[in-house]
Amino acid sequence: RDVIFHDGLVEHFDKTTRLILLKEHLKSAKKVIFMVPTKEGYVPNTGYGDEYWETKDEWREFIHQHFKVQEEIDMDDKIGFIIIGEKP
Repeated sequence: RDVIFHDGLVEHFDKTTRLILLKEHLKSAKKVIFMVPTKEGYVPNTGYGDEYWETKDEWREFIHQHFKVQEEIDMDDKIGFIIIGEKP
């Protein structure tokens, strides 16, 4: 597979599980493209109740710490990444 894409999935998992999930995706595809909502766009009582709300900077720190990032997509209330591998 060339690409795995998801929007609004990984924020439902704690950081340990996010890491496992994204690493597993990279075993199945050359690139993983994903978007997540952020605290900057959080509106109370509109989510499903099990999101771990993070700021854009918190997402950046987590993703760049663990993965090789080809591109970052910064939107008003979301942030996205194209990851192409794990960092050694």
